Amino acid sequence: MKKVLAYMTERQVGIEDDSTDYLLRRLRSKYPQEFNVQVSTKANPELAKDADIVLCRFEIPIKPDFLKALSKYDDGTRIFINPPETKLNYVDKSYLERFVGTDILPETIISTNPSDLAYFMSQTKPKVVSKPLDENGGRGIKKIEINGQSISELEEIARGLTEEGKKKIILQKFIEGVEQYGDKRINVIFGEPVNAMLRLPKKGSFLCNLKAGGHMVKTTITPQDRQILEQTEDFIEEIGATWVGVDVIGPYLGEINVSSPGNLYEADILDKNTKGVEAIINNLRQ
Repeated sequence: MKKVLAYMTERQVGIEDDSTDYLLRRLRSKYPQEFNVQVSTKANPELAKDADIVLCRFEIPIKPDFLKALSKYDDGTRIFINPPETKLNYVDKSYLERFVGTDILPETIISTNPSDLAYFMSQTKPKVVSKPLDENGGRGIKKIEINGQSISELEEIARGLTEEGKKKIILQKFIEGVEQYGDKRINVIFGEPVNAMLRLPKKGSFLCNLKAGGHMVKTTITPQDRQILEQTEDFIEEIGATWVGVDVIGPYLGEINVSSPGNLYEADILDKNTKGVEAIINNLRQ
């Protein structure tokens, strides 16, 4: 029997639509002879030494000291979802620099420099989107209209966004049609895309995240999605991530959620099956 340890905050335990709780419920109800499931709401890394499978599901903000201490148990003798060093190193969106200049990202700059950001805005008309590196749930995302401002005026905007050049941000060309495209979350489990759900913005908004007022609808993984996923495969493999949420907006990559992927439950509910959760379990059984 394999020992499963899940680190979860107390408020997540027993929540129906929490994807980790969904997985644990499935293990307990359908595979009680194969998996012994334990949950810890305490950040005690020593508990992992007796586990065969460890889920690091503490919510953002992450606990750096805990993850650093936990990483000593990532020695190849147990499975981590996701490995502590991976969660620690890829908690923000800096990794998107790897994809800048490729055809799967809209025109993008990641910088603290107001002058560089202003020049990007002047060349990327008529709209850009500003995103903080370290936020989630749609927080801090702003659409900026470029309609004749001077470079000095654009620099002033950039200084405000970067806190006077102290904070790195993402600027991207606004994706026209995002309201119709929506933001598709694709769960990639042990390297394989297994299910997806589409988040659409509320009327009058371009923000698709559920926390920003978006709503979810059933969707499929299209050939275009798979072309984008193919270009993320090497990165996901290199960082050792076992479960990521790849977000796709029309023809572009939005982000790769490593630290706290979710929406596995919602995608299965919309699909009226258990394909997503069973994909994880099948890998854990092998």
